[in-house]
Amino acid sequence: MDCLKCGFDLPENSKFCPKCGEKVVIPKKEEKRNDKSACEEIANHLEFLGYKISKEEMTGEQNKGKYIYSCIHPKLNNIVFYKILENLILFRVNLITKKKESNEMLKYANAANDKSLNVCKVFIKADDDKKAQISFESVYTGDYNKEIFSGFFNEFVDDQKRFYVGDNFDKIFID
Repeated sequence: MDCLKCGFDLPENSKFCPKCGEKVVIPKKEEKRNDKSACEEIANHLEFLGYKISKEEMTGEQNKGKYIYSCIHPKLNNIVFYKILENLILFRVNLITKKKESNEMLKYANAANDKSLNVCKVFIKADDDKKAQISFESVYTGDYNKEIFSGFFNEFVDDQKRFYVGDNFDKIFID
């Protein structure tokens, strides 16, 4: 069987094309391949990177037909993403600390937003137990393109790493 995207001869039982990374779909004989939404393409891309993907329909009348994708990885931060407008997809990582929200945390986040983050904005807010929640958010724009999305996603992950290694991070958020 050949890859539907690039035509590469696929090894038997492949889940993804080893050449282009496209998820292998075995079409029914009478069925033609449909264009996938950008969110579906992104979900396939992240699954190829080792994330386990789940998709749930969003609640509320205004969100009818919209989905939120939860992406769980054994070694990287878990991610959620969803389409907010046509060609705008919001990515978010939420982390909870053991410490209560403080002005020091807010100053640290503001400095990171101003100086070291390329595609993310970071927000600090208190959860129900008054513990600080760190949220990284970024918006991917346009249609899915493997190279462009790869660059965006690498920067999204790198921004989180840059945030963690800033001056006094451990003291402010962990210790």
